[in-house]
Amino acid sequence: MKYFIHKIQYFLLAIMLVISSCEVEDNLNVVMPEAAFTLETPGITSVFLNFSLPNNPAFTITWQDAITDSSSYTIEISDTEEFTNTEILGTSETASFSMTVAEFNTAINKLIASSFKDVAIYFRVKAGDAVSNTILLLVTTYPINPPSFEGIAEGDTFALSKDNKDDVAVTIAWNDPILDATLNIDAEYTIEASSVADDFTAPIEIAKVSNVNSYDVKVSKLNAIALESGIAPDTNGDLLLRIKSVITDNGNTLERINTPIKISVTTYKTVLDLSTTWGIVGEFTGWGSDADAPFWKTEEDGVLNAYVTLPVGEIKFRENSDWTNNYGDTGADGTLEAGGTNISIAEAGSYKVTMNLNDLTYTIEKFSLGIVGSAYNNWGLRRISC
Repeated sequence: MKYFIHKIQYFLLAIMLVISSCEVEDNLNVVMPEAAFTLETPGITSVFLNFSLPNNPAFTITWQDAITDSSSYTIEISDTEEFTNTEILGTSETASFSMTVAEFNTAINKLIASSFKDVAIYFRVKAGDAVSNTILLLVTTYPINPPSFEGIAEGDTFALSKDNKDDVAVTIAWNDPILDATLNIDAEYTIEASSVADDFTAPIEIAKVSNVNSYDVKVSKLNAIALESGIAPDTNGDLLLRIKSVITDNGNTLERINTPIKISVTTYKTVLDLSTTWGIVGEFTGWGSDADAPFWKTEEDGVLNAYVTLPVGEIKFRENSDWTNNYGDTGADGTLEAGGTNISIAEAGSYKVTMNLNDLTYTIEKFSLGIVGSAYNNWGLRRISC
């Protein structure tokens, strides 16, 4: 009897288990994940773009697309989370995308050019009308656009005067956003000049400064640069200007050079030019075999002086080392006649020769130079005998 009771208990328990199992199955709901188009956040969210490694990969992004099953994706970036301002980086046929340092830097500079460190760049991927979520990378970029001139422009003219040589002729300024960045690097600027013909084959340095955006060029400095470029004294000529920027970071350099501008400069003489076209010719020069002894200007217009050592013999005065225009002294009376008789020198010595072209007269007088001073003859108080 006891045996049958146990059998009945097992039977009832089995029925209860079956009923319970059915109830569990009736209440079990399997929730399937919703299909999504997900741009995955990379392991590194801060990117430093090194200008010395332009061909290195800047980043690689991947995504999961369970919605479109597309084979053509467009990758966009923006400086706002709302993507009000966008730049297309490129397209991909797979679920990943990467680009080089130089390419990414160029794209960001097109998008935003006012900052270089910790630039917030938002990414998203599009497949037709489907758009992924956005991710954020903080990027440190480098400048690609050269500085632009300010305070001076193409076609500006400068008439320089020696009387104002210590004044500022022009303040050359430039705009370069890198100077407003928080990057801990030095920006060196070289202001260069060149003639139009030379076109910076051998640039002339005006100034070299660091971490500033202007330089004052004095009249004397601009005049010297213009003369060095080939513009003759007291004449007008064209001068090219440009700015070269060099950024150095950990031994690597980035050079940027802006488009030159052309200015017009009128120069002035910086040295006293006493040279003339007249000279002395004679037996002491082999009558032209050697260079004529030069006449020099004096404080009186048309009156010229020459200092020369002459042997016994004859001389004449002529212009441009040529016989077309020459003077002699017919009659030996101290007056000059065109093509006149040779002038005689009776005694060898050092002479000061004066020619007056205003009244065509001349004088020849001996002269000598000596040394005087505290180290020699007590400024002339002590006579030195040899």
